[in-house]
Amino acid sequence: MPSRRTCPASRPLPTRPGGGRVIARSTDALSLSAGAFYSDPALDLLTANGTEFGIRGSARYFVIGEAGYRLNSETGATGLPGRYRAGGYYDSNAYTSLTNPGRQQTGNYGFFLLGEQMVYREGGPGIGQGLSLFGVLIYAPQQRINTLPWFVSAGASYRGLVPGRVKDTAGFALYYGGFSRDLPGQTYELVLEWTYAIAVARWLTVQPDLQYVINPGGRSSVGSAVVVGAQLAVEF
Repeated sequence: MPSRRTCPASRPLPTRPGGGRVIARSTDALSLSAGAFYSDPALDLLTANGTEFGIRGSARYFVIGEAGYRLNSETGATGLPGRYRAGGYYDSNAYTSLTNPGRQQTGNYGFFLLGEQMVYREGGPGIGQGLSLFGVLIYAPQQRINTLPWFVSAGASYRGLVPGRVKDTAGFALYYGGFSRDLPGQTYELVLEWTYAIAVARWLTVQPDLQYVINPGGRSSVGSAVVVGAQLAVEF
């Protein structure tokens, strides 16, 4: 599958060493979930221990909620399967202003939509071979503290594209990150990705990957880049 790109925040989401989540399913298709986690980006995971919240006097937390819907997921369903999710999050940490490094703002929030839908299947119900489309939208409205307020991804994957390789998956994805208007000279970054996951054995998958990056770092003055890589997955 295509690799995960950066989410729209002024820094990576803070480390969350403790917390919990609950999931409720009103039907087999519909689910509601929520989670709350300890959040402190300055926490040293090598030395921290215990369950104390707010080591420096105030609790920091990250909460997230999500509604999910699974289409044609029940046993024996004849329709093409799909999965859709929508939700939002809030982080109580202090975020530094992009225009005034000496100023901080407490709290950050955002919203997300995710969807994946099989649109063609080789065979009947329960067969995993075929073409699926997916899309992601993440929006963090506060541009003064979020480097990438907008993040959009879309693509397609096909399992069993090559004859005789029914467990291999070919994928293509497009990623767009729109930079904050408070960052002069940075507009957007666009990434095109091609990948192919080769099922060498039941326990081993090798996945070469090629990415073409337009406007690296959101700067048109920087030439486009080509990134070549590979992932190795071993299951025990």
